[in-house]
Amino acid sequence: MEKPNFDIFAEDNLYLLKPIGDEDRDNYMKTVIANADMPKIHCIPGYNDILWSKTPDKGERIFCIFEKTDYNYCGFCNIRRTDTSEPEIGISLLSDFWSRGIGSRVLPLMMKEYISEKNADYFIAKVYSNNYRCLRLMEKIGAVQTGTEKSEYKRIKEAIYISLKKAGIENSRKKETEDDGRYICVLKILPESLIKIVEG
Repeated sequence: MEKPNFDIFAEDNLYLLKPIGDEDRDNYMKTVIANADMPKIHCIPGYNDILWSKTPDKGERIFCIFEKTDYNYCGFCNIRRTDTSEPEIGISLLSDFWSRGIGSRVLPLMMKEYISEKNADYFIAKVYSNNYRCLRLMEKIGAVQTGTEKSEYKRIKEAIYISLKKAGIENSRKKETEDDGRYICVLKILPESLIKIVEG
């Protein structure tokens, strides 16, 4: 495939990061739905339009991830709270690209480029306690857990359940709204840690 003509935020010899644009809507929504806990919420008329209209959130930067060999779309990574000195990072990949080491390459790449433009004391990441794949990724890039937060999963799922019922889309069982026992791991990544990863 011929190299697309678009702006590049950061790149290495395997992947490139492109700032999200209107042309990326289909890929972005496909990734969001593929990683959603309750994908049927995206069947609610107008829901995806509202979600896209709020993308990115205030203070958020989103970058689409592409392979450099054939420019396949892999997923996206993002930086939130860019108006603070402790921005928050995240990543979401299509399942075909899981377990390929993409995150351990593109997240340090993204953060290093970010701090070349703007100061950051450190980065944070918030990962659910049962997301073992992402926790391993964070460990690889030098993240250290600094605390936990109570999961809002139960409240969110109850709201979704009510919306789906009203829309006549989902006949969910009660247990789908019960607390699943997860909590949020709060992690911290120092800039000097990720620079060593990118350069080493």
